[in-house]
Amino acid sequence: MSTSSSIASTWNVSSKPSLFQKALILVAIPLVFEILFVGTLAQLHSHTRAEIARIDHRRQVSDATNALLLELFEIGILTKSDSPAVEDLQKTLDRLTSSVDRLAGLVKENPEQAQVVAATRQGLVRLTWLLEGYKAGRTNAFKSQVWMGDHSENFSEARRKTLFHMASPELMTMAQDAKQQELESAQELEIANTRWLVKVILAVGLLLSAAISLFSVWMISRGLTNRLKTMSDNAWRLASSMPLNPVVSGHDEIAYLDLVFHNMQDALNESNRREHALLENAVDIICSIDSSDNFTAINPAVFQMLGYEPDELLGRSCLSIVAEDDRSYAERMLSQIRMESTSTTFESRMVTKNGSFVDVLWSAQRSENDSNMISIIHDISEERDAERMKQEVIKMVTHDLKTPLTTIRIFLEMLEVGALGSLSPSGRELVGSADRSAERMLTLIGDLLDIEKIKAGMMTVSLEQAQLSDVISEAYQSVAALAEQRHIRIDIRANNVSWVLDPRLIVRVLVNLMANAIKFSPANGLIVVTAEPTPKALQISVSDNGRGIPADLLHSIFEPFQQVQISDAKQKGGSGLGLAICKALVELHGGTIEARSEEMKGSTFMFTLPRAGARDARN
Repeated sequence: MSTSSSIASTWNVSSKPSLFQKALILVAIPLVFEILFVGTLAQLHSHTRAEIARIDHRRQVSDATNALLLELFEIGILTKSDSPAVEDLQKTLDRLTSSVDRLAGLVKENPEQAQVVAATRQGLVRLTWLLEGYKAGRTNAFKSQVWMGDHSENFSEARRKTLFHMASPELMTMAQDAKQQELESAQELEIANTRWLVKVILAVGLLLSAAISLFSVWMISRGLTNRLKTMSDNAWRLASSMPLNPVVSGHDEIAYLDLVFHNMQDALNESNRREHALLENAVDIICSIDSSDNFTAINPAVFQMLGYEPDELLGRSCLSIVAEDDRSYAERMLSQIRMESTSTTFESRMVTKNGSFVDVLWSAQRSENDSNMISIIHDISEERDAERMKQEVIKMVTHDLKTPLTTIRIFLEMLEVGALGSLSPSGRELVGSADRSAERMLTLIGDLLDIEKIKAGMMTVSLEQAQLSDVISEAYQSVAALAEQRHIRIDIRANNVSWVLDPRLIVRVLVNLMANAIKFSPANGLIVVTAEPTPKALQISVSDNGRGIPADLLHSIFEPFQQVQISDAKQKGGSGLGLAICKALVELHGGTIEARSEEMKGSTFMFTLPRAGARDARN
């Protein structure tokens, strides 16, 4: 089972609450209790306010009723005589009016009490009328229609009856009821005070609940803090490749993350083990080089390749074991890699411990985090020995063949002209065939020698100002006979411009391209040679209407010994080196060459030669 699968299975088998669920429970339980406490407190507070309002209303009704009775009593005292003081009587009557109005406003929600107050207000109206009559001197002439009967009465008798009517038994009963309710309100107030005690208890419970919640949060956060500290320490240990602390307890996300850390360390240890095994068993030298070009790490392969133990090279300059002739080049390449932060390959020779030389290929790249470089050094001695052997063989074969072939051609020419006697027609035909074969061999040998010269950097370019028309004309003269033999017309479309180039090498390029176009063009075909100068380069192209080149061969056609068809070498002649030589000669000028073709519709070979200034800048 993979690491991720084991982690998932370990996590899924647990039914313990997660970290989120713990936090949710921690918040939810105190929150529910607090909501209940707050709701209860709000209900008690609302009920208490209503109770206090009712108690206060009863007290006001009792006070207003008692004040009304007191005012009636004062009026009764003031009006015992038939000639009371008008001012005192008016003031008392005003207070009585105010008491009646106040009591009427308090009992308006109670129909029975409101009816009693209304009857009292009627008596108040009669008293006011009596007072007005008394002021006017009508103390003995009150008509019975106004209040009490159908006969005349004096002021005292009218006052007595009116007060008796106002202080009715209903008003007295109302006063007694108000007093009784006031007494009951005192008891209810004590009950309300008891409820306030309940509120205080609830408030204390709320504070206690909050304290318990805070304590629970502190306990859980304390546990989380310790586990998170362990996690932080494990992260540091993981980065430092140190053993981790034991797996933290629990089955929540923190425990899962710590388990991931431990599995990650196991995976890293396994990866390090494999990496160490690869380094130990690698055939190539794998090393780390600091900013001073000193080895900071190197694998044991250095002993097999150079005879050094890794400890012998640590802290030593890598350039100290590079061949002296290649040391400056290697130093320049390493400096370029360090400055440009690119991956580059280059070749050099390294000196073994016993003083011999080894050809190696460096593949180095700068580290992204610092100025160190990681390099792989591959032994290419066998490839270079084989290359040198091939060059020696080619050189030996070409030189050993060139002289005898030249002698054979001279001998064949002598036979052909009859210098050694006359030949029969069949003999002359055989001599001509042999001469052509010897010529192809000499051409092949010359091409091989040129390829080797170009590879070795021995082919030099002699640049000069030349007329382009002269260069193309010289190339045309070399292939004119072959074109005439195959009845092919060559159309040259070139302006008479002057360009800096090597006429000898460009003539050879044009001859090869024209000769190929003639070989692969049908009889009576047309070849077009164009030359167009631009501000930066001269573009020359050779187009034909032959069979064309398959698209998959366009990029490889310039490689040595490449033929479009295997039979071309025998039927068309040529060695397959012509286009490779053309490419090398154009590149010696700093230019490029390419082919464009469509099967059965012809081919176009184009090469560009940069201006002298552009070429110098490129080089």
